[in-house]
Amino acid sequence: MRVMACQYADDARFAMGEIEEHQDIKHKNLMRIRHASAYRIDAVAQATGIRRHSAWTAIIVSQFCPGGQVATRCSTAATPVDNVQMVKWAQQTAAALRALHLSGLTHRNLNPTNVHLDARNRAVV
Repeated sequence: MRVMACQYADDARFAMGEIEEHQDIKHKNLMRIRHASAYRIDAVAQATGIRRHSAWTAIIVSQFCPGGQVATRCSTAATPVDNVQMVKWAQQTAAALRALHLSGLTHRNLNPTNVHLDARNRAVV
């Protein structure tokens, strides 16, 4: 599950639109989105109970990736990840980005903590 803080309702609507477009793309190296919703969260002063401000949040529930993040796997593995495996993960990540780009989407925050490993040890963005 991912929680994306959005300052304005327009930000949440934009995020939900991007998520809907992403759901239409079927690729083995793209994470499947199971559910997504946007919510307005009101901050209330504890002493008075008066609403101070509100913010929007987009919540995304995606497929479970039992292999965890590539970043964690590379930094905490008992045995170092060999170069052959790293090249495979890089190729799989590039394939996922290509699928996104062909659909007119970009990732906007690609880094090793946003690349996960599925049950088959494949890189999933």
